[in-house]
Amino acid sequence: MYVKEIIESARNGVTKVFFDMDGVLVRIGRFASDISKVDVQERTPIKSMIKTAKQLHRGGVAVGILGLVVNANHEQEMLDWIGTHMRFIKNENVVFRVAGDFYNVNKFSLKPEMLVERMTEGETIYYIDDSPDALHGMVKAIPSVKCIHVSGFVK
Repeated sequence: MYVKEIIESARNGVTKVFFDMDGVLVRIGRFASDISKVDVQERTPIKSMIKTAKQLHRGGVAVGILGLVVNANHEQEMLDWIGTHMRFIKNENVVFRVAGDFYNVNKFSLKPEMLVERMTEGETIYYIDDSPDALHGMVKAIPSVKCIHVSGFVK
């Protein structure tokens, strides 16, 4: 639903779309109690969203990923997964941060901080996530970012 709008935005200037991974591009066990023990390469790609990301990329949109990881090994596993399933994403558009105490860190303030580090004057930025709390946190921290729930891409 938003694909045409985002591609049109790219025709008018630099446009970037950052996707969350878990629950948006990758299907993981809904109740995974310890995400660090989930084999990243065994995670199932959400093909419809990868297709959407590819369509945006072909339309001139810079496509990226914004995510938190448990440790450096987890980060490398995620990068390997991206290399396998989403080769069209440029490395400079993949932003991971090791969250330390992953389960107790305020994820909703870290992601906006990560995005601010990547923003440039005049860009149009979209952020896609499956968590209403994450989207709300992003809008609250950076009102100029256009936040879309992943369900907005369901046809």
